[in-house]
Amino acid sequence: MGKKKSAARKRSTRRSQPASAPESGRLEPPSTHRPMHVHTAAPAGAPVQPGVGLEGGTSSLHRMGATGRVMVVDLNARSRKRSECKSMLRQIAKATGLGSSSATVCATSDYGCDGIGDEAESSEVVLLENLGIALLNGDADQNRAAAGMQSEGSDSGLIVEPECMNETLGMRVTPSLQSRGVAPDQDFAANGGMPADLATQRLAQLQVEGLNPASLGSELGATADQCFQDTPESTYGLKMTNAVNSSLAGNGIRVAVLDSGMDLGHSDFSGRSITHKVFVPPNQPDNGIHDINGHGTHCIGTACGPVESFFGPRYGIAHAAEIFVGKVLAHNFITGRAGGGDFGILRGIDWAIENRCHIISMSLGAPVSEPNYPPRYEAAGASALSVGSLIIAATGNDSFRPGFIAPVGRPANCPSIAGVAGIDSCFRVYRRSNGRQFVHNGAEVNFTGPGVNVFSSVPRHQGNTGYMSGTSMATPHVSGIAALVAEQTGLGGLELYAAVKARCHDLGHFNTFGFGLARI
Repeated sequence: MGKKKSAARKRSTRRSQPASAPESGRLEPPSTHRPMHVHTAAPAGAPVQPGVGLEGGTSSLHRMGATGRVMVVDLNARSRKRSECKSMLRQIAKATGLGSSSATVCATSDYGCDGIGDEAESSEVVLLENLGIALLNGDADQNRAAAGMQSEGSDSGLIVEPECMNETLGMRVTPSLQSRGVAPDQDFAANGGMPADLATQRLAQLQVEGLNPASLGSELGATADQCFQDTPESTYGLKMTNAVNSSLAGNGIRVAVLDSGMDLGHSDFSGRSITHKVFVPPNQPDNGIHDINGHGTHCIGTACGPVESFFGPRYGIAHAAEIFVGKVLAHNFITGRAGGGDFGILRGIDWAIENRCHIISMSLGAPVSEPNYPPRYEAAGASALSVGSLIIAATGNDSFRPGFIAPVGRPANCPSIAGVAGIDSCFRVYRRSNGRQFVHNGAEVNFTGPGVNVFSSVPRHQGNTGYMSGTSMATPHVSGIAALVAEQTGLGGLELYAAVKARCHDLGHFNTFGFGLARI
């Protein structure tokens, strides 16, 4: 295991604080913490649809299966002293025969802002102290022993969960900017097959039949008198969100994007403040910060790309924000997608919190089939809110609208994480965008962003810029807008969420669009 840093060592990086921030270096949290999603049902006029589950989703669920490792989550971590939480998690680990010596345990406080890297794979116990979560790198018997310690009705607040896999939630598309005009609502199936856009096909059919597209109602979502398009000046997404008309740039704001890495040598990001860390296992073929897949560079471009690009229109929103790149997903050279386990993602969240990032953007996840959310991610989301950070995540691309609407996937379905749906340039719902299907707190969509045929940066080996579709592309639009709102207001955490919500353009159909299109 790598050499640990002293817990007393002075932190090497700190962001510039807005005038309203406390001297502690963290954004001031709300006076009383509560989950972000304070409502338990949809607003009047937007009835909650009955739960339908994921029909025919066994292949996706298998692909997103457990890794064989387990995590212990302290649900009361925020009410305990950090040392008490750490001690309790250590005791659980030792009871299973793990972490019997300090050499086999690593913790957040050992590494500080540098984050826990490859050491996590060789340690028996990894403690994420910001989140109140411990990973146990044990065998099957030790994992069963840990699970057996979780007694029914226990008031300890400790639960044991399996680590599961997650994937990117965006697909690559390849129309040319010159021939595009108004962006067609085109996307590709998750298996890389032919374009299958039922929403656009249905709209065209209605127009041929002489029917009013507004009669589609919730099938396509909101209608609009105006469609936006990419121009030489900016992408349609920056116009829809009004970012192109804003003087805000994300100055003094730290945005963490947890994804497949980044092409650090991309010309459009020359001279930018970029901090990076790899959280994928070292035995993965794709174990460096460079973005082989392209998904991460695309998301970073939308959220934090330049005000002027060498390769086409402006595509970035918070163009002066500090960028934190956490590589939590590794490229799969067989499937062409990027994926990673929960604990790499949670380590990335822990790192982003330790570095005082205002926004943590995650265009990743997995489908769900039951009306509940993963406590490990809710613990992470709640911990982030309590220190002034806001996690924004994609709701998923498992639907086939209008016939089948899948529920909001994890981790976006957690009460303390903001979930983002996608729309096209004409305000129509992205046909793969997941929606609210369960009534539990957190199962709803919160915000909507442009997510169809989005132009942004890609790695140099993929041509510097390109188009992708998915709720993955909608999420960095909202994250970028949140960074501008944070700069404008000095707010963080739950208060920042409320400020973004207050600026949304209502699209109706709460179960599909949440509070609407995030705008500045």
